[in-house]
Amino acid sequence: MSFRPIWGTPRLTTHDWGEEQHERETHWTSLFYDLMVVAALNAIAEPFEELEEGDGEGGEGGSMAMLTPIRLLWLDALLQFVSVINSWNTLNFFTCLLEDESFVGHLSFFFHAFGMAATTAGCVGDFSENYRVLATGVILAKLGLVVLFARPVLYIPRVRLTAAFVCIPFLVNIALMLLGLYMDSFDKFRVVLIIATLFDWVSLLFISQLKQHQRVPMHIQSYTDRIKEVTMVIFGEAIFAIILQPYKDAQPETHFYLALALTLWVIYSMTLQEFHILPSPDDHALRRSMLFGYLWYYTQFAKQIFLLGASIGIKRAHLLMFVAPTEPIDRDTRRLTVWGQSLIMVSVVLIRSYSFGFGRHPNSEDPPAIWYLKAGWWAFMAFASMLPQLIDQTIFEYVSCTPMVVMACVGVMLFFIIIVEAALSNLVASQYKTLMEKAGMSQDDVGELTYLSHKTSSSIKTYSANENDEVSSDKAKSSA
Repeated sequence: MSFRPIWGTPRLTTHDWGEEQHERETHWTSLFYDLMVVAALNAIAEPFEELEEGDGEGGEGGSMAMLTPIRLLWLDALLQFVSVINSWNTLNFFTCLLEDESFVGHLSFFFHAFGMAATTAGCVGDFSENYRVLATGVILAKLGLVVLFARPVLYIPRVRLTAAFVCIPFLVNIALMLLGLYMDSFDKFRVVLIIATLFDWVSLLFISQLKQHQRVPMHIQSYTDRIKEVTMVIFGEAIFAIILQPYKDAQPETHFYLALALTLWVIYSMTLQEFHILPSPDDHALRRSMLFGYLWYYTQFAKQIFLLGASIGIKRAHLLMFVAPTEPIDRDTRRLTVWGQSLIMVSVVLIRSYSFGFGRHPNSEDPPAIWYLKAGWWAFMAFASMLPQLIDQTIFEYVSCTPMVVMACVGVMLFFIIIVEAALSNLVASQYKTLMEKAGMSQDDVGELTYLSHKTSSSIKTYSANENDEVSSDKAKSSA
């Protein structure tokens, strides 16, 4: 029998940048924490899904009208989302940097979770009336993060500089939120919240001022897995909404099952696209260099926003399949769905390029067949990011734009992208395996889909995945 210590010393998850990192299981506290993020996303998305009678302009009768001007609605939703997701990302950074299973450590986590719950409560209802609740929640959540980092600062000298660079932005954000609490109008508070949000984004660069030996290594695979789980959290909330909503006014019939199948396939295929092809942990952007690490993080953050927008568009289109099934979808739903898909694909291409690097890029040493396959893969991914726009300007513009047609087209498009990408990736991997066999090498030397683990021989010459970082072996293993 083992007992949880009351006051234990936090432990580093990783002691050296170059050490092998074993897979870690997701802790139950992370799953507990995710429930509050799901609730926050549901509250943030709700104003976008309010239904009013359409005015019939442009043949779009039955369209969903916004309760507030779209510009202000988007701005407020973005500010709420950033307030929630910034704390979520920072907690993930802490848990992938340190382990603290003591009772006091769990009390510190609870204090931060309480702040997140208050932040979530501030996202419910009219933001102009509940903004003080959100500000209070942000203050408590940031204080909770400071408390979490306090004990490692006391007991682990190596963490002190990193913790200082991380906690200083928290204290500045707390001061700004305290200022916002005393604003006499919501418009003034919004300005303060915008300043705090921009400062949060910029403050991520502060830690780059530390030398490599001063930065604390974190468990990269665990961190990237937690960041990817934002996709599951966002779409989990979407699945929850689409399953419950149609039951309000009608019994399930054939139309219900068809609409549910289409919407679930779109959500499932978007998630499959996220986890379909993953880089080797050793060649991840966070290991390649500081620059690639920051590019990866900021692009991931942008993609989280695009995922939320696409999720809202999908839920709106699903609702319209019940309330206005034969009429064209409104302009806002169409833009959310189309632009959300396009921007997600652009961010996927960028994120993969940061990690896959030269192992997947065509180079002059590749045999012609592999060079063309690699070039074809990148060309297809670029085409896939424009495909939603092409469908929008052709089928939706001139043929039909009813909710069922929109969801069916998006579902078929995602199926096509996944199949073609998988085929090209496996063709390249197959070509490499054939070359390896001819050179007398083991097939294990070739990554199944990433094909980043290359061995130089007289018959095969390839670039290292970290070629740009080989000037300094330390930089090759540095992390953002």
